[in-house]
Amino acid sequence: MDWGYLPKVSTAMEGKIFKGPIITTKFPFPESSGYNTIIQTPSLHPSLFSIIVPWISTLDMKKRMSRFSKRAHILPLARDKGSSTVRSPGHIKYTLNIHDGKNLHKGIEKVLRILVAVGEEEIGMHHYNGEHLKVDDSSLGKFFYFSGDHLAISKETGQRLGMGVNMYPSSTLLGVEKDGSIETLPVDELIEKVDGFAGVFP
Repeated sequence: MDWGYLPKVSTAMEGKIFKGPIITTKFPFPESSGYNTIIQTPSLHPSLFSIIVPWISTLDMKKRMSRFSKRAHILPLARDKGSSTVRSPGHIKYTLNIHDGKNLHKGIEKVLRILVAVGEEEIGMHHYNGEHLKVDDSSLGKFFYFSGDHLAISKETGQRLGMGVNMYPSSTLLGVEKDGSIETLPVDELIEKVDGFAGVFP
């Protein structure tokens, strides 16, 4: 999930950022075989936001929460080829298909481009280290580095930590293609190490 920060919000805009319908768009890739990525604006309440943001420090968390009302969140959700198997009660294994990883990588880049295009002054991903980028006229090269190397950074991070730290939104786990073997499992039990480096956080 990616985010953008826009400190100067138009006074003509009413309502709360976590109220209203979920806006969804679908973009196919040229080699598409039906396994595409959907871009959504999730209904992200303050309590849910506080769970998914990476913990850096108390000061950082206070700063993030104080900016909550001026943050936009966009989620690239992949219809995945990967599959999950139940190993034991409360324990599942999910294997990330390489095609799904590429789709999500492209989705992340498109989401970041959308956030920049609408005028967000700061963009970021809910990565464990709170990585973000301040957008300005001189940061085009930084943007391509920031968006293009995210998957590689994720893999390296996971290898160093020996555990999963990144969120891969999956239609298998989020319910679109969910089968009976996992649909009864609690959400907190659907967290599993993926392919040695990526975690699944439904």
